Amino acid sequence: MHSDFMFTIRSMKTILFTHWETVLRNSGFHCSKIQSHTITIRWYLGWLKRRGEKATCQNAREFVAELIRERSPEDWMAERWRQALRWFFVNAPERVPVHQNKGGQTLARFGGGVQMVPMSPQTSPRLQGEADRKESRIQDRKEKPDEPHEFRVIRPSFQTAENGEKSAKRVHETLPDSKDADANLNKARELMRVRHMSLATERSYLGWLKRFLRFCKVCGDGNPSQESLQSYLTHLAVREGVSASTQKQALNACVFFLREVMKLELGDFSSFMRGRIRRSIPVVLSREELQRLFDALPARYRLMARLQYGTGLRLSELMRLRVKDVDFARRQIVVRAGKGNKDRLVGLPEPLAGELETQLRYARTLHEEDRRRGLPGVEMPSSGLQRKFSKSAEAWEWFWLWPGQNESTDPRSGVIRRHHFHPGIYQKHIKQAARRAGLAKRVTSHTLRHCFATHLLERGTDIRSVQDLLGHRSIETTQIYLHVLSKPGMALPTPLVA
Repeated sequence: MHSDFMFTIRSMKTILFTHWETVLRNSGFHCSKIQSHTITIRWYLGWLKRRGEKATCQNAREFVAELIRERSPEDWMAERWRQALRWFFVNAPERVPVHQNKGGQTLARFGGGVQMVPMSPQTSPRLQGEADRKESRIQDRKEKPDEPHEFRVIRPSFQTAENGEKSAKRVHETLPDSKDADANLNKARELMRVRHMSLATERSYLGWLKRFLRFCKVCGDGNPSQESLQSYLTHLAVREGVSASTQKQALNACVFFLREVMKLELGDFSSFMRGRIRRSIPVVLSREELQRLFDALPARYRLMARLQYGTGLRLSELMRLRVKDVDFARRQIVVRAGKGNKDRLVGLPEPLAGELETQLRYARTLHEEDRRRGLPGVEMPSSGLQRKFSKSAEAWEWFWLWPGQNESTDPRSGVIRRHHFHPGIYQKHIKQAARRAGLAKRVTSHTLRHCFATHLLERGTDIRSVQDLLGHRSIETTQIYLHVLSKPGMALPTPLVA
């Protein structure tokens, strides 16, 4: 296969590879490749469903080209997308193409594609050879019963140093989760949604719980308990060298799981090894460096970056802004449900007022297009608001300030609607612009928030006001910016003189 995405299967016009996920899981690929291929193929099939088209080589090329235009990926990422779709089309010939169906049966239409009839090995020499090779591999496994299974794991004792080194390498390997573990994870997910935890918290907790359960499989008896949690927290600090804040996040997730889902009474297990407390100095750009960064950004992302610098918003707060949150008359922006589910006010930068009005006009065209197409309204902050104001999700004032270019599937409800702009794409453009601008610093979207606080303090703004604008709960969090001030007369001492 060539990198220009030309497929050798010329005779196949449209396909429907209905069991591709099962075939992919049994392909023998590395788990990371299986996951990457699965995500890409689901993107493609969802894209086809929205367009009402069948799967063909031609629209597969169009899909990849559209992804490249929209996301501006690096070469290796684009090639990974092509590899996933090549695999999808190369394995599809095991279904009868449209023009080869000679049985006189009507082909069923399904999901914008064509239902293919599986070919018997007798009708295809190539498939007959594959069937023979598969039968040979099965026979070899029967003749070697003592050969370890792909997922068989030797469970060493956690206490020994030698076995600890071996277990540390195996902790995060992909292991087949039991049905009980899946059921418990589903219970944890449902309980988090009942308690109205954010989607980011839900994903973070579930990630830690999966790693904790795998650790229990490798280094324990498979049953999560207070003792296994203590061993896992020590493992994180000693073997993986995580920071104290990361270890605390894992602790909160696992305690929630054991106490609320498993209904275990937890005693004192505070004797685990603590992670190292690290004091990090925030990265701050000078005003000249900021201007170079803004100049290197495309126009759309430049406005988002300038607004984030001018208001000190977090990334999630910036992306979740709605039309009604921008008050041009009072020159202020309302930040709804920020960190800690708190609201606050920030100023609307005067130089950005005109550009934001232009952005609102663009958002208005997408809103009107969605209403013409009859798409569901945007996601509401809570189900209570959705019930109380049934039509509010379709109202203009609740629409996103930064709407996404295409519809996407809601990760919780499964509804296909227009979501806000993807934060990962914005972050990627920030990093690429920093490289183009020649900035020898680690620049992320959060760096703009650091610059906002530091530059305000340099201009003489009192620290309490900066704390309120940033939405910090404690003044100690804001005081970290006092260490990076560069006001004249406040330079750090040095013995070197001219």
